[in-house]
This record gives sequence, C-alpha cells and structure tokens, in this order.
Amino acid sequence: MTSTQAHLSDADPRILDFLNAWRAARRGNETVPLKKNFDPMRAPTLLQFMWLYRFEPSNGNFLCHLAGEEVNAAWGYSIKGKSLAQIVGPVDYPTVLKRWHMITNTPLVQYGTARERLTEQTTQQAERMLVPLKDTSGATSYVLGVSLYRYVNFEPVHIPPLSGNIVRIACADIG
Repeated sequence: MTSTQAHLSDADPRILDFLNAWRAARRGNETVPLKKNFDPMRAPTLLQFMWLYRFEPSNGNFLCHLAGEEVNAAWGYSIKGKSLAQIVGPVDYPTVLKRWHMITNTPLVQYGTARERLTEQTTQQAERMLVPLKDTSGATSYVLGVSLYRYVNFEPVHIPPLSGNIVRIACADIG
C-alpha cells in the first residue's frame, strides 16, 4: 500500500477514480498537470459531481468555471460564474480561501471526509477531493474538485462546521 492509499483508505472508491484521472493528466515529471491535459472522461461517472474554479488575481478570488448537475443541485442553484466568496458565504470564506491557496501554492491534493460541512449548509455534507491544475502559462491557478454529497439532518453539536477533518498530500509525494 502506498502512502497515498494509506491516507485515503476510507475514501469512497470514486474519490480514487478521480485522483487516478488527475494523475493520468500529469506528463513526464510534472507535479501538477495542465488543465488541458485533464480528461474528465477518465472518470465519466463523476462528471455530475465535478467542479472547476480559477484564481482571478484581479480580485483575489476564485471564480467557478463549471459545475456538474449534482453540485448545482446541492447548492440549490447554478454556481457557474459565481465567486468562491459568494458560494461558501462570509463565515467560511477566509478558511476555505486559505485552504485553496495551500492547494495551488504548495501544491497539494486535499481530501475532506463527509464529516465536515460549511456553516450555511444544513441539509448536505460532502466527501470531496480537490486537486490543482496549471493554466497554459504554467501557473497553478485552477482548483478542480469532486464532491460526493449526502443529504442529512445536521445536529450541530455532532458535526461542527469546517472541523478540519481533512487530509493533505503534497503533489510531489503522489506517484
């Protein structure tokens, strides 16, 4: 078992399918693949759960470029064209933005279990993986993710928002 597999041993198998699709996009010695090399058809059953954001230096925020049907359904509206701040809300935005900058700047893969939720979400939680992608200039400016939603009734005492129940793996450590 590799260290990546050990970190993700309890993950939904579809999370590993997503990670393998991202790994397949890496060329040669690339630690982070180019966005254009990521083939979503390597994990076609996950298209409805995938989303993609790009960092916009002009406003210091990430902008959603695409979101699958299940992602939009979970949010209750189409999130394409919305900023990360608009989507996650003012309470969680600073924490999420810091995490996403770690993903693009380190770079790293982040896996969050279904035991974490955003403050404003009251009916669903998600098991998710986020991976970095480079633009054509070579800058790591995209965050691509997959979110597998579960619909539940939260008991705030038992599931705190943004609990930190996440795993981060440096891209350089993923074979």
